[in-house]
Amino acid sequence: MMSRPAVCNINLVAAGFNKLGLMTRQQNLPKEQWTKHEEDKFYLEPYLKEVIWERKERRMDEEII
Repeated sequence: MMSRPAVCNINLVAAGFNKLGLMTRQQNLPKEQWTKHEEDKFYLEPYLKEVIWERKERRMDEEII
């Protein structure tokens, strides 16, 4: 059995090849295959929150100095 990250990597590679194939044929993804908003994963959100927190912290440090 494959580990979870390996399965995710395979899925990402498969999705990339699908996108590449659609791009080379200049076709759009059928609407039934679009990601629904409630199924979408906001994978960058933790990183964005960290950047926002760091900027706020830096701004507070600059106000003190």
